[in-house]
Order: sequence, then C-alpha cells, then structure tokens
Amino acid sequence: MRGRVPAGPEYVEKLQGPADAKHRLEIILRTLAGTCRVQEACAELGVSEARFHQLRQEALQAALDGLAPRPPGRPAAAPADPRVAELERRQEALRLELLAAQTREEIALVLPRLAQAGPAGPGDGEGKKARRRRQGGRRP
Repeated sequence: MRGRVPAGPEYVEKLQGPADAKHRLEIILRTLAGTCRVQEACAELGVSEARFHQLRQEALQAALDGLAPRPPGRPAAAPADPRVAELERRQEALRLELLAAQTREEIALVLPRLAQAGPAGPGDGEGKKARRRRQGGRRP
C-alpha cells in the first residue's frame, strides 16, 4: 500500500480536549474499527454494556450533527440589546405606514383634477356614430 498509513483511533491524540474524553473516544473508535471488543472496552472504561452503547450512540450522534451542512458564512449575531430588534420592527412598521400615507395623499391630489375634467370630449376614442347616437341626430 502506497502513501501514508491511515490514522484511526490514534488520531484522537491530536485533538484538543480533556484526556479522559479523548480516551473514551479512542476506545469507542477502536470498537467501531473492530480492533477492540465491546466487552474489553467496557472493562477498560469501567462501564456496563448498556452505558457503553449509550456513550457510543451519543458520540456518533454528535459527530453526525457536527458534519451536517450549514448555510455559508457566519451565523447572524443576535443584537446585543433585545430592544434593538423591537425598535427595528417598529421602524419597519412606521416606514410602511408612511408609504401608505404618501400613496393616499397622491390619490387625494389626483382625484379632484379627474372630477373637474368632466365627461370625455371629442378625440377621446369615441367613434362618430356613438357621438351622434348620444346627441340624437343624424348627419346634416
């Protein structure tokens, strides 16, 4: 076999953490690799088989959770003061309220001009026949 010798449970020594936790993890990995039997691991750790299986399950679940994909980038930091989030929500509500008020003002300014313009006059797209019918007459 070419290349480096694969690092198995011995890789745990390079990790940072308490020595007793590293020892437990190494034993669990050795049982998964098949180099240590569960009964031997239980004797070395001083736990029952049920507790060993529980430890192994917790270690594997933590590893799986740590390898789950996450959204890229840094997680959004929570505001230092909880009032900041409330103020931001209030600011957004006020911005929307202002926009609605400005829209209502524009409508109020345009409507009187439309009312003063009166009914549609010639050249508004109404045909000659329709105008005559409305006026009640025929061609002179």
